[in-house]
Amino acid sequence: MTGIRDIIDRCREKALRCEDLTRDEFVALLSIDPDSPDCDYLGETARSVKEHYSGNVTRLGTSIGLDLRPCRMSCDFCSLGEKVGLITQEYEISDDTACVIGRGGYGACVFARVIMTFSIGFTDDTADPVGA
Repeated sequence: MTGIRDIIDRCREKALRCEDLTRDEFVALLSIDPDSPDCDYLGETARSVKEHYSGNVTRLGTSIGLDLRPCRMSCDFCSLGEKVGLITQEYEISDDTACVIGRGGYGACVFARVIMTFSIGFTDDTADPVGA
């Protein structure tokens, strides 16, 4: 039987070889109890991969949520899915506000800005999002 630390180690080796993880590996990592020693080990392992690629340098990224509404994909690991029922009201920022947020606030220190929306999703019923 393979333990979670074996899976973490295998994922580390894959990351160092720039190989993709499998769906089962992702689910296993996302299933680790955040308050467990295994989660601490996952964090230590992730830091070792980061140090391999970037040394002791960290870059800041930001996500900009254009809207918030229940996500119809309802992945097992995410609390924003319709099935969970946590999101009860919809929220959407204006285009002008999105532009202001996207342009400012962090200056040159942000290397990436990710624009996120729940308005776009799978339209193909055969799509298999993780955990759905």
